[in-house]
Amino acid sequence: QPVVIGSTIEMVLMAFALGERIRAERSAKRRAQALQIREAARLQEVRRTSAEKSRLLAAVSHDLRQPVYAITLATQSLAQQPDRPVSACTLMQMREAIASADHMLDSLHTMSRLEVGALRPHMADFSIQPLLERIDLIYGLQARTKGLRWTVTPGVTQVRSDPVLLERILGNLASNAVRYTRRGGVVIACRPRRDGLLLQVWDTGIGVPPENVESIF
Repeated sequence: QPVVIGSTIEMVLMAFALGERIRAERSAKRRAQALQIREAARLQEVRRTSAEKSRLLAAVSHDLRQPVYAITLATQSLAQQPDRPVSACTLMQMREAIASADHMLDSLHTMSRLEVGALRPHMADFSIQPLLERIDLIYGLQARTKGLRWTVTPGVTQVRSDPVLLERILGNLASNAVRYTRRGGVVIACRPRRDGLLLQVWDTGIGVPPENVESIF
């Protein structure tokens, strides 16, 4: 039966070839689908990053208007009283506003360095009290101007951390507390612990909506 055997072998070979072709097509399809999924994820990440940058720039632009407006008012006050000595209160308001604007710009610069991986902590031993005093100086007047109770507990503890980054963190928390608190007050608490120092920012503000917690933190 040579013809039958030959036909059978040919059919078997064709079946193997067809199966291999189907497997190759399926494999190619899976690779294409995987590439599409990765590309879609990449585009989604690009859009998310772009949206976050836009929100950041909008927030910084909005926040910078407040200290700039305060400086403008203080300058106008000085211009309207050319023959009178500059009051200590006016000078303090100007210094506070300039310090606040400078802090926001520094925070923006810090975030840009974090994004490109160029920021590295520089650990040092230092007293926490001067840092608390600067936070009090920058944000205390803003809080009291809004009619809020403002309290900063003193701390004489030595800590080991990056002083610049620690001040940025605490300053951002204090800034948000003052910004989003309409009634009540803000407390910057400093409490020694056996294994470190507990720094807390308490406020009676509106809080963070649950749906925004993940994106913020």
